[in-house]
Amino acid sequence: DLIGFVGSTGRSQAPHLHYEIFKDEDKINPINFYYGHLSPAEYDEILEQSQLENQSLD
Repeated sequence: DLIGFVGSTGRSQAPHLHYEIFKDEDKINPINFYYGHLSPAEYDEILEQSQLENQSLD
């Protein structure tokens, strides 16, 4: 199954992945599926940044 596209669009400086997550035909914010070694404060910060328009999280 195709799960995403990699490309360089707009003013981007490098290729990056564009993807969406759907469950029962509803869009879900992909940041809700991030896990790793983040502290709760770091997770809250990245969640806040993810709400900004045109924000890159790399």
